[in-house]
Amino acid sequence: VYSKEFLNICRMLVLMQAHNIPLKVENALLTPDGFMNLCGVDLSYKDLQGEDLSGMDASGANFTGTKLCGATLDSVFLCNATFCGANLSSATISFANMTDANLNDTDLTHARVKQATLTGATMIGANLTNAVLEYTPLHGANMSRATLTNTTLTGINIKDARDTAPSASAAFVDNDENPFTIFRKQLEATNSRGVQDSPDIQYSPPTYQSGWV
Repeated sequence: VYSKEFLNICRMLVLMQAHNIPLKVENALLTPDGFMNLCGVDLSYKDLQGEDLSGMDASGANFTGTKLCGATLDSVFLCNATFCGANLSSATISFANMTDANLNDTDLTHARVKQATLTGATMIGANLTNAVLEYTPLHGANMSRATLTNTTLTGINIKDARDTAPSASAAFVDNDENPFTIFRKQLEATNSRGVQDSPDIQYSPPTYQSGWV
């Protein structure tokens, strides 16, 4: 057994014991790629505050109402995972694949999200007050009614991100208009404390990242 895999087996067993997490019958402790295997597991309303969940594959898992304040999620797979009403305040999320994740009504205040993927994610009513998002694609993300007070967006690719509130446009358009202006128009109907006239959202034009279109 490779040392990293052995370490992840130990971490998985400790996590299961500490939080009474049942392993699905069909699941091995690790994925074929050596990640802690929490795919499809029900982790709703668990208290995982401050936990280091790096190297976890929890694709399709249920984190509804889960406390993840201050948790570390580095190099994790969270595709199609559900975080409705979860508390991710002050969490550190980096190199995470959260494609099509459900983050509706999630508390992301003071969270730091770096080089994650939120393509197709739903973030309706999410609270990103004082959050920092860096180099995180938002293709097709739905941010209706999201709170973005003092949110910092650096190097964000916002192509096709949308706000479906009635007074907002349906999708970003690909033209020569300043990307921040487009983003601002999209979020006029959100709880961003007058984002169209305020400096609350800081935007830095993105540099090209591999895989962007």
